[in-house]
Amino acid sequence: MHKKVLTVALAATLVMPVLAGAQAKADFSGTWTFDEAKSDPAPGGRGGGGGARGRGGRMGGGSPTRLVIKQTAGDVTIESTLANGAQTAVYKLDGSESINKLGMGDATSKATWDGANLVLNSALALTTPQGDMQITSKEVYSVTGSVLTVITTRVTPRGETTRKLVFNKD
Repeated sequence: MHKKVLTVALAATLVMPVLAGAQAKADFSGTWTFDEAKSDPAPGGRGGGGGARGRGGRMGGGSPTRLVIKQTAGDVTIESTLANGAQTAVYKLDGSESINKLGMGDATSKATWDGANLVLNSALALTTPQGDMQITSKEVYSVTGSVLTVITTRVTPRGETTRKLVFNKD
């Protein structure tokens, strides 16, 4: 009987920290300033162009100089300051779709959690003089101490790019 109790207790001791760690969701709230030295350059050397403006390099080529993130149990609001203005997007954290105005169109997004990381999957359909265009992106937000990292993978008709942006908490 003691052996069985000891085995169950040992198993619980080993499994519980893993389960607890998997359930923890980071809080990204705060004001974050872009760290150009630790970030990847814009793809192709482009600045703020590339179509629709994006947060975190998501739908456009430019980089936000500052992010203000407000997070509640139900949603996360990300206000981006870009060279050509500010943009605010709100993402629901219950897995349902969110629609945000991004530059020249409306992006449909879903926010999910991957452990402590916030993952934003978005799609934007545009009609341009060159024809219809679909842009998709996946942004992974992770925070370590006072450093926020955003890894963005974007797919356009020109191909796929991945970029890392680093921000320091003010």
